[in-house]
Amino acid sequence: MEGCDINQRDCMGFTALMWAAQQGNEGVVRLVVAREDSDPDKQNDSGETPLWRACENGHEGVVRLLLARDDVNPDNPDHDCVTPLLCL
Repeated sequence: MEGCDINQRDCMGFTALMWAAQQGNEGVVRLVVAREDSDPDKQNDSGETPLWRACENGHEGVVRLLLARDDVNPDNPDHDCVTPLLCL
């Protein structure tokens, strides 16, 4: 939708992509990462990314979708220096 920021964070610092990744909703993740204006590596207030949340919750399909993007860094640590793939 024009005028809407797909990367907008909520009060917990989560983006729509982060919520979809955490819940394992591959359909929504696929739609969001297909957008050129999406930031699939945006961190929440704890430094976690959508990839981090997908890994922590064991959503392999979402992990694959996110890693298909060149701008997702699997070595991006959270504020406790934990990287997404350590959560698997």
